[in-house]
Amino acid sequence: MRKDGLLAPTEINHSTYDHAMTKQLVLLIRAKFPKASVLFNDPKLIAQGLTKRASGHHNHLHIQFK
Repeated sequence: MRKDGLLAPTEINHSTYDHAMTKQLVLLIRAKFPKASVLFNDPKLIAQGLTKRASGHHNHLHIQFK
């Protein structure tokens, strides 16, 4: 998710990355699918137990629905 709303790439270390909006997306996914596993390297989301670290996942999410 980007702070400027553009449909363009961003990464967790870029100023355009919107942590708050990404967190809301992950919370929505997990509310609807409690057993879903979300791979994404935002350290704040990992620390909160919302996502898991995976190589190369600094610019996109992978979601496994169980």
